[in-house]
Amino acid sequence: MSIRILVVAISSTMLFASAASAGDWTRPGWYLGAGGGGGFNFFNKFIKEEFPGSGVTIDSAGSANVRGGYRVWPWLALEAMYEGTYDSQINLNGDNLAKLSTHSFLANLKLFLPIKRFQPYIAVGPGAQYGDFRGDGPLNIFDTTRWDFTLRTALGLDFYITEHWVIDGEIAPSIRFTDYSNIPSKSTDNVTMTVSIGVQYRF
Repeated sequence: MSIRILVVAISSTMLFASAASAGDWTRPGWYLGAGGGGGFNFFNKFIKEEFPGSGVTIDSAGSANVRGGYRVWPWLALEAMYEGTYDSQINLNGDNLAKLSTHSFLANLKLFLPIKRFQPYIAVGPGAQYGDFRGDGPLNIFDTTRWDFTLRTALGLDFYITEHWVIDGEIAPSIRFTDYSNIPSKSTDNVTMTVSIGVQYRF
């Protein structure tokens, strides 16, 4: 009889532990993460005005991000984030004309649809963006570095491998609302979009 009681007790403990574990995907707590992917800058107005009808192209850039935050409720997290895009090349018939890099520091609000291991989310984050535009040759007259307000939005998905390790994928456009004063572009051209994948650790 004592053996049966012991088996029942152990089985019950394992069952309750398993049930608690299943609920841990949406638990409150801190997390850290990092990721990388591609960055895309849209200087269409600059291209059309400066080089009409020419073979000018804008290459994608590499991007990286680090983030840390706190999951407040199953559906809400608050997050601080750095995201950079590095050396997006502007070319004319294969020759480099200029390059643009951006560095953004953001405070994100993330809203989740907490579906067990798969948790899609939307995020919005205001912040500051440092832009570095460098022209080659005669285009160095357009060289500029500056800080501006930016607003980043994102559509993403968290996938829980374990209770602590999470893979995330994200597509995120951000817009800088102030025009570069010495580059012929409009505010709507000053958009950077990143597509990234990363890993997070939940404490």
